[in-house]
Amino acid sequence: IVDRDLERTKTGRIKEAYYCVRATLPNGRSVESDALCSRFEKGKDKVSDHTIMSTAKTRATNRAIAELIGAGEVSAEEMSAERIVNQSKFLKEDNS
Repeated sequence: IVDRDLERTKTGRIKEAYYCVRATLPNGRSVESDALCSRFEKGKDKVSDHTIMSTAKTRATNRAIAELIGAGEVSAEEMSAERIVNQSKFLKEDNS
């Protein structure tokens, strides 16, 4: 894990989780990839804080590994998650 950021609601629940992960091959080649998970995604509004965090971490890890081995296709879950991109605090900061 290279970086992690969490955005919480006023009551302390995790609203969004962002992870950046580095995957490295034994020969030294490495790739960093990041991912986000948000409660605004379909089906994520009532899940635990742990689920929001672990989903973001898993997405980042899977992307890094896929890029490293040359299989960088996006999963179906991530395609549906793209709908919340404009609501993300983290992505708004990056685009400003």
